[in-house]
Amino acid sequence: MGGDKYVESVKWKRELHKKKGTVCIETTSAMLENGDVFKYLRESLDKHGVLKNAKPPPYRYILKQLCEQHTKDIYALMKSFLSHWKSGDWEKDVLRERLEKEFSGFARARAAIFLEAMFLLREFYDAKLQDNNEVDFDDMLNNATRALHSGEIKNPYKLILADEFQDISRARARMIQAMLKQNMEFKLFAVGDDWQAIYRFAGADIFIMTSFREEFGETAQNVLSQTFRSNQGIADIASQFVSRNQSQIKKDVIASNSFCVGVVNVLRYQYDEHVRPLIESKLREVAGFANAREPISVFILGRYNIKFYDRLLPNKIIYQWEKDFTGKLKIKYKTMHGAKGLEADYVFVLGMNAGKFGFPNELEDDPILRLVMPQKENFEFAEERRLFYVALTRAKQKVYLLARQDRPSSFIEEIVQNDRTGAVIDELADDRGNTTFTPKCRDCDGFLLEREGPHSIFYGCSNWKPDNLGCDYKEDVICPKCEVGTLKARKGHWGLFYSCSEYPQCEYKRNPKNKTASY
Repeated sequence: MGGDKYVESVKWKRELHKKKGTVCIETTSAMLENGDVFKYLRESLDKHGVLKNAKPPPYRYILKQLCEQHTKDIYALMKSFLSHWKSGDWEKDVLRERLEKEFSGFARARAAIFLEAMFLLREFYDAKLQDNNEVDFDDMLNNATRALHSGEIKNPYKLILADEFQDISRARARMIQAMLKQNMEFKLFAVGDDWQAIYRFAGADIFIMTSFREEFGETAQNVLSQTFRSNQGIADIASQFVSRNQSQIKKDVIASNSFCVGVVNVLRYQYDEHVRPLIESKLREVAGFANAREPISVFILGRYNIKFYDRLLPNKIIYQWEKDFTGKLKIKYKTMHGAKGLEADYVFVLGMNAGKFGFPNELEDDPILRLVMPQKENFEFAEERRLFYVALTRAKQKVYLLARQDRPSSFIEEIVQNDRTGAVIDELADDRGNTTFTPKCRDCDGFLLEREGPHSIFYGCSNWKPDNLGCDYKEDVICPKCEVGTLKARKGHWGLFYSCSEYPQCEYKRNPKNKTASY
């Protein structure tokens, strides 16, 4: 709870209330865990006369106060929980047992309160559906499964084709199993790719496919190993990356296009404002390959929706590019999930950065969802890896991966370090979208980052850490104008700026953290 500092804070508050003669009501985390906290608060307030003649606020007032809180995330959590609960067809007692097994301490108290609230919501929701003579999609699946088991309906089919089988939920699997059990002549033909299983949040359970024989009985498996979309270079990089998770089905991917050199382009940039000119520069290159018959298709992909990248790449800029490159390029923004099943000649992937809202997404699902969601895989970022695989393999010709130079995604570092065929090009971009090969550190396996210091701009090793830990290699940044001097810090009328050491012979200068150059 905060150690000695917390204990000192408690002591100070007690003494202050005693000194001022004011009432201090204390609660403990144990009260919250065992559910006594609200009863204790009511009794304490009543004891001191606070509740005497008090009237509960009107329902509308309470609702208004709730709506003014940040409740959007709570609503989304409740909606997701309800959907997973119905899909899993869990009984209340089973959920209570899972709660006792999965949680302890404060987390258990929180989950218990949430679960009781969900029981009430489920009763209200189901009653509302019944009153309106309606069912939702999960009801249809569950009711059909029960009807099959009871013999109320008969399965008249001998063959069923289930496409995108990697996205199947438990509710759908149960219905198919009920059909199989009822009719021994029934055959299931499932088509899917577990390497593209990216919908666990929507109820998909990858284990139904990877454990197909255990789920459905005697099985014959055929692997469709040839791809007619990506070239061999993209297929090799993507396959090598995703197959590190060995719990997935092993397969080789052979591309009809055997080209494999320089087809995955890592584009590192220093500041976010460099992204726009960088993409625009590459779009001009791609537009040069266009012919008069058909425009080249381009996807700009992101882990999140377009609004998330508004500061990085405003949506209006993409619309402007569509106009500027009319007849040559056909440009569309898609989320990685939204691009599944689609393809483009060239693909740009935004935000390949480490951190909270980077890629892989390091934000965990609310632990409460563990009660109703499909089992999670043991391999770290298993589903995020598959999502990256989907993003890479949308491209037919080439894929560009944009990453902050100072905090690149671990996925970027992995594909760069593991490339043995020359499929990956690793480049560093400047403020105008020009790129050069990423400079490597001369003392270790790191690469050089441009850093702005109090005396100069210099290149420092990416393996350097604060307090001078790690590699401390550095070298001067050469003036881009005269290519003789170095960039030194100077103080002017408007504050710090950097200029060429050869001044006044060379008048190049630059503002800090803003790569807009002045000649």
